[in-house]
Amino acid sequence: MEWAAMCGMSEHEFWDCTPRFMSAKIKALEAAHRLSWEQSRFIAFFGERATGKSIAQFYRFDWEKPRFSPISTAELEQFSREADEALIKHLSNAN
Repeated sequence: MEWAAMCGMSEHEFWDCTPRFMSAKIKALEAAHRLSWEQSRFIAFFGERATGKSIAQFYRFDWEKPRFSPISTAELEQFSREADEALIKHLSNAN
């Protein structure tokens, strides 16, 4: 209900809408908030451009940060070995 109010919907409009429509309204609201913050950062960046920083270095928002850290080849190979061992153990116990 709070999201509906943030989207500018009345209570009646909220109860009459479908979950798909409400999800689309929320995504549109979040996109508008991101755009507003990114525009503010862009303006601040040009105000401080004498520092020599790039716009990404100036300030990185949570939605711009990488969600996963890269996996090294060694870690991937170890995971593959452990997964193979677990599969073999599972298959031998199943028979």
